[in-house]
Parts: sequence; structure tokens; C-alpha cells
Amino acid sequence: MSTRFEPGDDESGLSVIMKADPEAAVLPPRQGRTASRWPWVLLRITASLALAGMIGQAALAGGFLSGFYPALEGHARLGTATSVMIMLQAVACVAVWKRGGGPSWPLRASIAQVVVAIALWPLGELRILALHLPVAVALGIGVAFVAVWSWRSSAPRGAA
Repeated sequence: MSTRFEPGDDESGLSVIMKADPEAAVLPPRQGRTASRWPWVLLRITASLALAGMIGQAALAGGFLSGFYPALEGHARLGTATSVMIMLQAVACVAVWKRGGGPSWPLRASIAQVVVAIALWPLGELRILALHLPVAVALGIGVAFVAVWSWRSSAPRGAA
């Protein structure tokens, strides 16, 4: 089922396409531009590495909270690496949106994830665990959501 609103139907004057099928998350390429596959590959790699980092973070946090205190240093270092991967994921989302014919919401989600990841640093350093833990869990869910979406979605047909 597909509903198409023509220019002028919405307040911004932009054409909006709404579909009720799973492929609705992937838009046709921008006018005059052919969609590329490489942004999708880049997003899948960066999102998967960010998710792996988040899983490692949970394991190291569990070790620390169980009394294995050397895990805390690894948790801090992996937190930095995971934050960098989330930043690279955001860059890949720009490429998917601009060159891969993908939607813009993963970019907005990734930017929010970058902000949250950076906000977790002082919360962890100051041992404000009542905030650090639930916010980190929420971040992990968001990272997992983008990673799963990146693998379930596909580049538009005809992408090079």
C-alpha cells in the first residue's frame, strides 16, 4: 500500500512518500544521482563494530561490578574506542543518506548516540553509576537498533 503526496500537499512544499512495507525505510536515489552500495557496506561495518564494542562494554562493566577491578581500565579504554566507532557510524550514515539513497533518521539517531556516548565519559569517571548504567543500556539498545537496521535494509535496486 502506497500513498503519495504531491508537492504542495504538506506545509514545507516537499514531496513526501509514505509506504506501509518494510522497504519504506529505503528511499529512491536523489534526483539526477545514482545510489551507491559502498555507503551501505561502510555503515554495516561501523555499526557492527560499534555494537561489538557495546557488548564488550557490558562484559567489562559486569566484571568490574562483580569485583574484578582491573576490568575498569579496559572498560574506560573500550569506551573511547566504542565512542569513536559510533562517530564513524554517524559519518557512514551521512554517506548512506547522501550517496546510498537511504533515509536520514539513522544519521539523527547516530548523532544522538555520539552525544550520549560522550556524556557517559564524565558520568563513569565520577562514578555516577545511577545514571551511567541506565544511559549506557539505552545507548546499547540504540546502537543495536541501527546495526540491525543496517543489515536488514538494502541499497536501492540498481545501486552501483
